[in-house]
Parts: sequence; C-alpha cells; structure tokens
Amino acid sequence: MGLKDFLEKITEFFDPIFDRMNTGYFGILVAITGVATISIASILYAMVEPFTIFSHWISNLGGAWTNLYQSPNGSNIVFSIGLIILCIFVIPFIVYLVKIFVSRDLNSPLIFFALGSGLITLIGLLGVAFFDMKSQPLIHTLSAVAFFIGGLFMVFFFSLTMFFDTKISSIHPLFGIIVVGVGFIFLLPFVPLLLQGADLVSLIVSTEPRMAFSRFWEWMYVFALFAWIFDMGVFTLKLE
Repeated sequence: MGLKDFLEKITEFFDPIFDRMNTGYFGILVAITGVATISIASILYAMVEPFTIFSHWISNLGGAWTNLYQSPNGSNIVFSIGLIILCIFVIPFIVYLVKIFVSRDLNSPLIFFALGSGLITLIGLLGVAFFDMKSQPLIHTLSAVAFFIGGLFMVFFFSLTMFFDTKISSIHPLFGIIVVGVGFIFLLPFVPLLLQGADLVSLIVSTEPRMAFSRFWEWMYVFALFAWIFDMGVFTLKLE
C-alpha cells in the first residue's frame, strides 16, 4: 500500500461525517470556540487576579489556583471544557484537509507529516486540558510543548503542501508561514535559557519578568493558530 492509499484509508473513516455536513464549518467553529474559551476564562480569572498578556501565560487560565494562590473563579473549568470541545472540532477538520490535498494529488509525504504533526498537536491539547500548570506542572509542560511544536509543524507542512498547487491562492500558504514565524518568535527566547541549564518547567510556572516577551508572543501565536484554522475553514467552504 502506497502512502497516498494509506492517507485515503484514514480519511474514509470520516466519510459519514463529511457526507452529512460541510466540513469547512468545523474550521470556523474551532476558531470561534478557541477565542470564546480564552476570552471567557480571561474575564473570570481577571475578576480574581488582574493580569496582562505580559505577566501571565495562557495556561494560567487553566490553573487550579492563581499566582496568588486564590481560586481561579471557574476559569480553569471553562478552559478545560473549551479545549476538549476544541479537539472534537479539530479532528474531523484536520482529516478533511488531508482528504482535500490527497484528492488534488499533492505531495503525499508532506501531507503525512502534516497529519502526524496534527495528531501530536491534539494529544498536547488534551494534555493541557486535563493537566493544569499548577497541580501537574511537568505533564502540563510536556503537553504544552507537544501542542506548540506540533501546531507549528502542522501549519508548516500544510502550507508547504499548498505551495505545490498552482490553483490555490498563494495568500493561504504565505499566511501559514507567517503563523510559523510567530511561533518561532515565541519559542526563541527559551533556547539560550535552556542551553544555560534552565529548567523548562520552572520557566513555565515562574512569574519572572524575563519571560514577559515570550508570554506576549505565546498569546499572539495561539490566536494566530486560530486565525489560520479560520482561514482554512473559509478556504474549504469556497472549494465546496
């Protein structure tokens, strides 16, 4: 069985869903759910502990307690439930993107890597949903790494695949590359600190000002991911 045949077999399991509804809407639902989850959780959290995108990671919204050891006012519940719902919408949408690109006879290895990266992203997202940064910092950190790195490569491979289809507007893959660039900006400050022997978990759970730059770009990266998925949702709707 060739790689293309393998990818087609995977997408066939989701055909009953694809036949029942326009799957492009899943991409739009992912973006709406993600933004709504973070917005509502932010409002609830801020009622207990004021914060900025420079002082708190997004993961703080899902913590069992705030940085000041207070109850998060239900923000953690909203955060976890929202991420789980997000996963439910993301799974069929990623598979549908694979189905589209396979049907257009594009580069199968790139599509395979995009699918694999998407799976890692989903596993990381579920880990972040179930293991918060305050009570389970190690598992949460590993899950967050899987989500961020997986998402970065998923967007990269899907965008690279689109470059090979001359019928697809170059705006879509170029936007994907911009999202990847934002992800690199977010991750870059970690490199010298880790090379110096810093502990990744300690960096994530700390409130040190030196990580303010990364905190800001983490928020930018996550919303850029939502924007990319929204764009892909609109893209698939136009195709159909």
